[in-house]
Amino acid sequence: YTIWKTIASDPRLASYMTIMMRLPFMYGFKNDRWTKCIDVMLEKKKGIRKIHQLRIIGLLEADFNTALKLFFAKHLVSNAETTSLTEEQWGGRPFRTALDPALRKMLAFDYSRVMYVTLLLFANDATACFDRMVPAISTIIAMKYGVTPEVMICRNKIMADMEHIIRTSHGDSSLTYRQESGDICLNGETQGKGDVGSLWSIESQTLLRAHKALHDGISLPHVDGGTAIVKNNDSYVDDTDGMTSRWDHDLPSSIVKTIKHAQIGAQIWTDLLDGSGQSIAFHKSMWQLLGFDTSTFPPSIIDLAPHTITLNDRQGAPSLIRQIGSNQPNPALGCLLAPTGQQISEFNHRLDQLHQLTARIRPVKLTILQAYSILQPRILPKITFSMAVTSLSDDQCRRLNTALDPTMLNKLHINQHAPKAALYSSLSRGGLDYPSFRIIQAQKGILTLMKHLRFDSTIGND
Repeated sequence: YTIWKTIASDPRLASYMTIMMRLPFMYGFKNDRWTKCIDVMLEKKKGIRKIHQLRIIGLLEADFNTALKLFFAKHLVSNAETTSLTEEQWGGRPFRTALDPALRKMLAFDYSRVMYVTLLLFANDATACFDRMVPAISTIIAMKYGVTPEVMICRNKIMADMEHIIRTSHGDSSLTYRQESGDICLNGETQGKGDVGSLWSIESQTLLRAHKALHDGISLPHVDGGTAIVKNNDSYVDDTDGMTSRWDHDLPSSIVKTIKHAQIGAQIWTDLLDGSGQSIAFHKSMWQLLGFDTSTFPPSIIDLAPHTITLNDRQGAPSLIRQIGSNQPNPALGCLLAPTGQQISEFNHRLDQLHQLTARIRPVKLTILQAYSILQPRILPKITFSMAVTSLSDDQCRRLNTALDPTMLNKLHINQHAPKAALYSSLSRGGLDYPSFRIIQAQKGILTLMKHLRFDSTIGND
């Protein structure tokens, strides 16, 4: 790996990387280990082992996978970042996290509630996204962003000659399968390869730009008429949340106009995905409306709208898209955000996770070091992941600590009645640096705000 990194860092040695990619073919290694792939079948949902609901991860030769990471994840994405990439795809790109599109979505909801702007969210994801990618399309897009044709030819030949082995909990299969001469060519980029994430990140840019050219999403202007929140979608890999807002002469008419326009935009996105070999999972899709009832003063938020959204697949068959209430959270991007801004769903979710973790830890005998190792890398990241965009109350944060403290303080050999100042303050201040969820939420929120205001113009402007 060190040799690969050294070669990749020096543009003068780029030709050596191409030679390394061609090694299996230069020496006739038709059945070389580079062309071996172990397909691991993982459960998407615990206990469900139906063949069409398993996630297939390909384990490739380490040297080949390292070459793909250096060519694509490093060089391809770096080249693409210097061009005009859209700000609507946040996955597979450096220095971007799942919380970034979640924050953009939250800011749009906040704006809508404050300014009484009708807003509709259409959430969807692509079915088996990486397994439906067309290698011919991936090759064209990769070369457009700077990958040499020789590298793509070598990569495609290796993938075409790949011999697949099935791995289950009972071991590896003795029989294998592969693309034989005369067979219908199968599409799909193996999930688990070092290049597949960056390739989809670049490929989706074309689809997102096309959708933006064909459909107007939201434009939420600043009160002074200057900078506005302008976007069609917030995408993270294959999860795409489209937003639409339309204004008519009053709020009830705005709801009807927004829903009609949202259906047009959702159908355009469906057709764009179909044209690239992808497909929307209609049964997973849903929409939410943030509309207002003018019969009360001030106007109240409508829970469900008496309207429907229907989408057609590539065969023209219609599917009714599920509507969920405005007070219900959308469980995407690792946090539970509701258009109404309610925090109880996120709080209950984290509290349940905390109870499950502590219940598993409580009967186990641990040393202080082992308990600390469980607390820091296991419990805290899981419970505090979304706290950069949450606003849990002081009482809710206290209840999280109440669920954690009896178990962890006991495992860490700390008196449960220790002074809070000594318990929560940092080691440099003479404290124990024990986690306080109220402090963690404040720290994450402040640091996230500072980061985006300083470095990221898109979310900073929002």
